[in-house]
Amino acid sequence: MENKKKRRVSSELAYVLATVLLAVSVAMLTRADFGISMLTAPVYMLHLATQETALPLTFGQAEYVIEAILFVIFCLLMKRVRALYFVSFGTGVFYGLLLDLCRMLPMLSEQSPAPALWARMLFFVVGELATALSVALYFRVYIYPAFYDFFVKGITEHFHLPPTAFKLGFDMALLVIGAVMSLLLFGQIFGYGIGYGTVLIAVINGPLIGMAGKLLDRFLEFTPTFPKLAKHFEE
Repeated sequence: MENKKKRRVSSELAYVLATVLLAVSVAMLTRADFGISMLTAPVYMLHLATQETALPLTFGQAEYVIEAILFVIFCLLMKRVRALYFVSFGTGVFYGLLLDLCRMLPMLSEQSPAPALWARMLFFVVGELATALSVALYFRVYIYPAFYDFFVKGITEHFHLPPTAFKLGFDMALLVIGAVMSLLLFGQIFGYGIGYGTVLIAVINGPLIGMAGKLLDRFLEFTPTFPKLAKHFEE
C-alpha cells in the first residue's frame, strides 16, 4: 500500500534535474560570498589562480582538473577501472557548462554590482538547500553523477558504509584540503572561496542530504525510463 502512494518519477529526468540544481546552487553560493562548499572551494581557487596565467580556466573548466585527480584516487581505492566510470566525466562536463552559464546570469554574474546583504543570505540558504536536494537525487538514479558525488556513492556502496556519515567525513577532509590550498596559493585561509559559510556547510551538508533523501523516499519512486540502459550501470 505504501508504494501506491508514491509518485513515479523518471530516473533520467531526476538526473537532469539534479545536475541543473547543482550548477545553480554552486553559482548562488559563490555569489553569496559567505564561503562556498568545501567540495567546490578547491575548484574555485584553481579558477582564480589561473586568471593571470596563459591558460585561464573558467569555474567549470577548473572542475574537470580536480575531478581527474579524484578519479585516479577512486580507481585506486576500487582497484579497477570501468568504462562506465567515465560517464561521470560526462556529467562533470554537463555540470561545468551549466555552472559557467549560470554565472553569466545578471543576478549571479561577478560583473554585476554586489547584491544586498538580504540577497546574499537568500542565495546562501537556497543554494545550500538546492545542493542537498541535488545530491539526494543523485543517490537515487542509476546514471553516474559528477565525480564528487559519484565518489561518495561508489565508495559507500562498495564498502557498505553509511552515506550520510561518509559524506560528512569526506566534506570535512576537503575543507582541510581547501584551507591548505588557500594558504599556499593566496597566503590566507579565508577570502578565496572559504568563509564561515564553508564551515557551516561542512557541518550541515551531510545531515541535510539525509533529510532530503528521506523526504524523496517518502513521496517519490524513481524508475528508469530506459531499463535496458540502466542494467549496464549495475555492479
